[in-house]
Amino acid sequence: MLPPERELAEQYGVSRLTVRQAISELVRDGLLIRQHGVGTFVAPPKLSQVQPMALSFTQRMIQAGRAPTSRVLACEIVPASYNVARHLGVQPDTPVVRLSRLRLADGQPVMLETTHLPADRFPGLVDEDFRTQSLYAVLSTRYGVTLAEAIQTLEPVALTAYEAEQLGAQEGAPAMLVEVIASSQEGWV
Repeated sequence: MLPPERELAEQYGVSRLTVRQAISELVRDGLLIRQHGVGTFVAPPKLSQVQPMALSFTQRMIQAGRAPTSRVLACEIVPASYNVARHLGVQPDTPVVRLSRLRLADGQPVMLETTHLPADRFPGLVDEDFRTQSLYAVLSTRYGVTLAEAIQTLEPVALTAYEAEQLGAQEGAPAMLVEVIASSQEGWV
């Protein structure tokens, strides 16, 4: 449940009218649900959809005329959690590459991104420099893997303390969690 409009207005230093308009837009977009006499709530997660593979972050930023860079937070081999293993089609605790990056556009943080890939399929991936390189480009040029399709799920969330610190935002601020499960033309997930 969202705090009352009065509290949001005070917290963000804006008028109640501005808060009311923003909430109304989020309700129209399906991200919030108003229940008369009860309150306003974050809507349940959206349904997943399958779509052709979109441009990489790097490509999207270049098209928008912005300079993409990344701050690598972790690039390591870790045991696959149950959830990661399920999506990758491997057994839990199988070694996977976990690449966590803070993505920036013109030096400003815009998203946190964590990618998991089977370590045995991508040997040496942890040795790449992902501060300026596109993961998609490395997968294509070094490993011959072209991403073809993605299942994308969107879910409104509140930022955790860690996420807020990385993004330069306030803990609890609204954000969008995007989960993408991509598959390659060769059938790899």
